[in-house]
Amino acid sequence: MSITWRADRALLDPTFGNDIDTVLTADPATWIVICTGRDAAVEAAGHEKWLADHSQPKYTDPTNSAHCCVPARAADVALVVNGKTIWSYDDPNWIRLYAAILAHPRLHSGKSFGDGDHVEQLHWKALRDA
Repeated sequence: MSITWRADRALLDPTFGNDIDTVLTADPATWIVICTGRDAAVEAAGHEKWLADHSQPKYTDPTNSAHCCVPARAADVALVVNGKTIWSYDDPNWIRLYAAILAHPRLHSGKSFGDGDHVEQLHWKALRDA
């Protein structure tokens, strides 16, 4: 239905940004991109908040994130239904988005590691280090 960028798309790897546009605009729901690139301090603070709410860390080095790459290779998205943000990842709209991400040759969902709103570029570490 629609996609709104509330985060800076220019911080993303251009191919990844185009892939996000393609997947989200093809979906009938309303999606907002809420985060793209962020610096190591912001990522570390977010990881500390994650640890307060979860029994396991997302990763051992919070600065080793696809959000911290330059250009960034991750984005966080939000689903909006009737003007309300839906964070229930078993909602049919989220499930449909995960299927589209899984089917995409260059995208990976953070759902596999408990970060449902996170989308990243496949093989981002290799791309970053190339």
